[in-house]
Amino acid sequence: ARTDDITAAKAAGDTLYLLSHKNAPTFQVLSLKAGQPLSAARVLVPAQDDRVIDSIHVASDALYVLARHRAYSLLLRVPHISGTAEEVALPFKGLVSEAFADSRQPGIAINLQGFVVPPMTFAYDSAKRTFVDLKLGVTPPYDSNRYAVSDLDVKAQDGASVPLTLIRRKDAKGPQIVVVQAYGAYGFSQLANFSFRTASFLEAGGTYAFCHVRGGGELGEAWRLAGKDANKPNSWRDLIACAEDLIARGNTTKTQLFVFSGSAGGITLGRAITERPDLFAGVIAVVPGVNTLRQEFQPVGPLNIPEFGTIKTEEGFRNLYEMDTLQHVRSGVQYPAALITTGLNDPRVSPWEPAKFAAALQGSGSERPVLLRIDAEAGHGFGNTKSQDDALYADMWAFVFWRAGLPEWQPRFAE
Repeated sequence: ARTDDITAAKAAGDTLYLLSHKNAPTFQVLSLKAGQPLSAARVLVPAQDDRVIDSIHVASDALYVLARHRAYSLLLRVPHISGTAEEVALPFKGLVSEAFADSRQPGIAINLQGFVVPPMTFAYDSAKRTFVDLKLGVTPPYDSNRYAVSDLDVKAQDGASVPLTLIRRKDAKGPQIVVVQAYGAYGFSQLANFSFRTASFLEAGGTYAFCHVRGGGELGEAWRLAGKDANKPNSWRDLIACAEDLIARGNTTKTQLFVFSGSAGGITLGRAITERPDLFAGVIAVVPGVNTLRQEFQPVGPLNIPEFGTIKTEEGFRNLYEMDTLQHVRSGVQYPAALITTGLNDPRVSPWEPAKFAAALQGSGSERPVLLRIDAEAGHGFGNTKSQDDALYADMWAFVFWRAGLPEWQPRFAE
């Protein structure tokens, strides 16, 4: 039944393995014999507050369990004979984006990638307890060893510990041009995915950071709920805390720090800059949701009511007002420079919403530039061609280096 909260089931002989979140928000693995009632199931892999179990995979030798700690994957092996879970050391610290096991064969195949390491496919030999690189796919020339990934913890305004991932060149010295990315909605997690577009920013000399704000799913369901409804201010205040921490550590300065987000992350981004406009040199808002009081009147707006609430209740109105960036743009305030994008075929964030954001910033009297990038052929990013995305990211990084003051990135005008 739906109330059993079972999200996956696998079989090995007459043993059933179940993935469950019944009284276990970060998930647990159960086992029972075929024909037994669910009440007879025993906990094989218990839930842990700092670990989220994602999936289960059956091989002939064991049950393999994929889990996550913060942005990184963990692989557990539970032999069918002993039933005792043991952690399998991955080839490198990263995200297992895909996994395949065959109940007739031992071991498991995984696709593993990292923040600075392109995807690689490995097969695990359970007899030798080693991984073998299957050398699938083609990777362009790129040296991941030039970069260091630091996993930091930031103290938020209310004392919560917020994960922050910092990616920079190993030879970087002193404050750097930093783009910090944050989202914080729907339980969506910013995981250790590799992106050549992010790598292109690193290769050009930038530093990149991910602030894993509340509202996301990096630390499980409790982390999501801590950034939802009346708790939503935690999302943008976590981002503010990450920005302050990057400056305090000497990684960057207010004139070199940029924030990037989009869609529902527009709430996090928009309210961070309206609450602390002095903290950022610029913002990149890609199809941002910044007018939450009006969102349920958009084509897909009603679908977002479970996530953000409705203006039809007093509590919902108060929460949405607090989230609404446009309601918090003030006259006479110097806001960061902004690059705001929209697609004229966007079904999720109607084009008028980013346009209103640009108009509000321009009308505030802020002297810094506000650019509205309109793509007549684009929507919400889904289905974009590679060329469209390449052009978008080229404009994004050009905006960052321009506003950071690099001489070679300054506009040149014909006389």
